Amino acid sequence: MSDTIYTPTTTCAICGKTFSSLRGLSFHISKTHGIDIETYYRQYTDASSTCKECGADTTHLWGDTFRDHCGHKCSGIAKRRKLREDPERYKTFVEKVKHNMTKEWSDREKSGEKERILNKSYNSRAEIISQMTDEERIQTYSRYHTMTPEAIEKLNEKGAKQLQSMKSTERGWVKTYSGKYKVKNPKKYKGDPTQAFYRSRWELNVMRWLDDHTDVKAWSSEEVVVPYRYDVDGRVHRYFVDFFVEYSSGQKLLIEVKPFKETQVPKGNKRTKRYINEGLTYVKNQNKWEAANDYAKDRGWDFVIWTEKDLEAMGINKKPLKKLKPLPKYKRKKK
Repeated sequence: MSDTIYTPTTTCAICGKTFSSLRGLSFHISKTHGIDIETYYRQYTDASSTCKECGADTTHLWGDTFRDHCGHKCSGIAKRRKLREDPERYKTFVEKVKHNMTKEWSDREKSGEKERILNKSYNSRAEIISQMTDEERIQTYSRYHTMTPEAIEKLNEKGAKQLQSMKSTERGWVKTYSGKYKVKNPKKYKGDPTQAFYRSRWELNVMRWLDDHTDVKAWSSEEVVVPYRYDVDGRVHRYFVDFFVEYSSGQKLLIEVKPFKETQVPKGNKRTKRYINEGLTYVKNQNKWEAANDYAKDRGWDFVIWTEKDLEAMGINKKPLKKLKPLPKYKRKKK
């Protein structure tokens, strides 16, 4: 039999009574003082019950122990900060996450799940905002109430410039690459050089290429208008061809810049809204291009479609980076 005498180590901070176990203390707190053990440790002890990242209350575990963080978000921030201490390991982690997220959202886009997620997010946010007062909306979504007047004025100036290069959609204001191109060689441009507009980054790259290329004798943007009949509504519409180009060799081209995807027959579930929209776009494009091809033949020209593959082959667009290969599973180094 051991001669060691067990000494109670748990003492009630309210009445000073000691107990031999946390279970006994918990029972005493509940029956005698009428409060639960978590409230006891928060109010009557020095136990830390605040998140180490944001200062919010954390969950009680057992005894005087509370969680270090209030949730997964703060816990993730702390883990990433610790991970940054090892640059090589952090780089591996970032590349692996980037690869996984790219693959996941690519699969979601193919299945149509991405569009459903965005619509659900937009509708939920709109519903929440509609139930807020003006003051609550400002405090939740605006940074102005915590900024100095100088910072607000600077932000407004920057926002005004950015707003000029954005367009309004059903989901609000989104950034776009449409704008006016400043022609470097006005003598080469057939038409008004101050009215050269691009509708995408690809068109901007083509304009720069045509403007600088020595073999291009003349060019214009959306100056050639071709009438065409749309099979869906049976009406005659106008088609503004993206580019007209005349080379030094005498060859003349009508050029349309389009993603390769829009030149192919749509694939997927025929009952989805996305498939219907893609189908209507495909029919309209085919009607346009058939009319443009006939228009060009009548004048001894050629009509061509430049997709991203052609632009990359010609050096107009930079080739995209190769897809990242799946990284091997990280193995901890044995100490």
